[in-house]
Amino acid sequence: MTDFVPQNPLEQALLDGKAGRLSLPEFIKILLGSPILVVSATDTQATPHFEPLLYPHPTEPDVRMIAVYSSAERIGPDAQKAPHVLEVNTADFLQRLAPGKGGRVGLVLNPRDAFGFELQPAAIDSLMESLRARAN
Repeated sequence: MTDFVPQNPLEQALLDGKAGRLSLPEFIKILLGSPILVVSATDTQATPHFEPLLYPHPTEPDVRMIAVYSSAERIGPDAQKAPHVLEVNTADFLQRLAPGKGGRVGLVLNPRDAFGFELQPAAIDSLMESLRARAN
């Protein structure tokens, strides 16, 4: 495994979570408030059509996982597949994945990286429901 040098607070939270110094709820809170990078095959400045990089879920064939990254240094070879980068707040981005907007879609933070994280579609639905309840 390569050395993981955190580039921002989200990456520090990933490191602390893997080391057991941060609980899952604490990590989720940091994740939801953090910016993430979403790569797209299309230029999001030139067209409103957005094509995020999707990976099939390894065990659930009907689930697609949107690839997102905690920093530009983590994108690696995926930049060749989807060279355009959009920075968004995680909570705002997840709200776009609400039920009924594109089927069963999850999120994979830093795919293929030892310091990655996955949110399954049901977890996203639950988080968004919780956020909506707090807002009311």
